[in-house]
Amino acid sequence: MFVTQASSPFFAPRVLDCIATTLKAINAQVYPYTIDVPSFGPWGYVLASRDFTLQPNRLSLKIPTRFLTTEHLQSLFQLPADMPLGKAKINRLVDPVIVGYQADPRWTAYD
Repeated sequence: MFVTQASSPFFAPRVLDCIATTLKAINAQVYPYTIDVPSFGPWGYVLASRDFTLQPNRLSLKIPTRFLTTEHLQSLFQLPADMPLGKAKINRLVDPVIVGYQADPRWTAYD
């Protein structure tokens, strides 16, 4: 199992898509999700595994938590409709397309 942060789904949605697409290329099951990080806002992550199949709608908490609920946990994997996946290219050492995706002009919206 592998998890990586995948930039801001608002400012750089193609970065998250690129990471997910790249991990799918190695035959991994890929599960992108987002969570609000207080100092960053919405932030993306990609969970991937070759051996494990996740069913986000069946996730449940096994321990008591102060803020996280089962419903919230499941909702992390429900990406917004305006975040299309599967359109980014695979990131490669010889063609690091993710660099261009990270330079998305949305980052300058608040300059």
